[in-house]
Order: sequence, then C-alpha cells, then structure tokens
Amino acid sequence: MDIKTEKNTLRRDALARRDAMSEEERKQKSQAIARRLLGFSVLQEHSCIHAFASFRSEVNTYGLLDSLWMEGKRVVMPVIDTKTRTMFNKDVAGIEELSSGYMGIPEPSLELPEVPPEDIEIILTPGAAFDAHGGRIGYGGGYYDRLMASSDAVRIALAFDAQLVGKVPRESHDLAVHAIVTESTVIRCGEWS
Repeated sequence: MDIKTEKNTLRRDALARRDAMSEEERKQKSQAIARRLLGFSVLQEHSCIHAFASFRSEVNTYGLLDSLWMEGKRVVMPVIDTKTRTMFNKDVAGIEELSSGYMGIPEPSLELPEVPPEDIEIILTPGAAFDAHGGRIGYGGGYYDRLMASSDAVRIALAFDAQLVGKVPRESHDLAVHAIVTESTVIRCGEWS
C-alpha cells in the first residue's frame, strides 16, 4: 500500500471512530482535554496561542477558548483563503468575532489584525489521526503543515484517545507535533525550545 492510500485509510478509520462517539461523550472528553491542556506547564509559559474553532466531531474547543481569553492569553485563529490555499492568522479577542467560513468552519473576520507566524508560541492543531511519535494525519489540505513549517512554535495536537493509531506514515513535508493532549493523557513526542 502506498503512503497516500495508507494515510487515507487511517484518516477514514480514525474519523469514523471519532464520529461514532455520542455528543455527550465528546463533550465530557473535550472538557477533560481542556483541563489537561490548561494544566500543561508549557501552556502557562507562553502567551500567544494559535487555536482553532472546533467543527463537526472535533474536540470541542469553545470552553477552552473562553478559558484562554480569561487567562489573558493572546488567541490567534485561522482564516482560510481557498483561492491561494493559504491560512492567515488573526488576533481574536472573543467568540463573537467568529462567523461561518471555509466549509462552514467558524473563522475570524478578515478585518481583524493579522499575526505573523513568528509571533505564535504554541500551535494547537486539529487532525484526524496521531501516533505516539508525533505523527499527524490532517484533513488533506496541508494548511497546518505549512503553518507549522513557518513557525518555531510548540506544536500540540488536541485529540481523543480514539484518534490514536500505532504508526502514521510520514512524507518529507510532514512535521511531527511535540505533544498530544487526549482525555486520558499528555503524550510528549519531542522536545521544544
């Protein structure tokens, strides 16, 4: 099996497991993930956090976002430009600054100030499947791969245990995450500066 086929199979299976969880189960597990992340020392040490607004069956990030704002963190969120296949990072002060964007995913307004990748200290990343070595399978657009390649930020994946797999096949452009936060654990996959 070639790498693309293997990734597609792992992505499909992990998303099916995630989608199979009940809304209540996802809610409880998302709250546990938020508690673990907020207690993670690296989060306390940094102030500019790139976060995402959850979509469909992803780890629900809305409570986490509120907590980050209440702690005085600078929250940066993505806007997707489908024509140029580019992700822009916008400084967001509250949930009310989001509206439906690319694929219906909540996004900040284009009018909000743009934040250069080098200002970002932590990137919270979504994805479909992850392994204990930091391997990540996203959704296929490459947006987070390009962001992670343009920044020295600590890369932290938010995922349910059901999204963990034995091994993610990697291509040369695939960057590993430094840590994965799930409802049951924090997996440190690599060192960061």
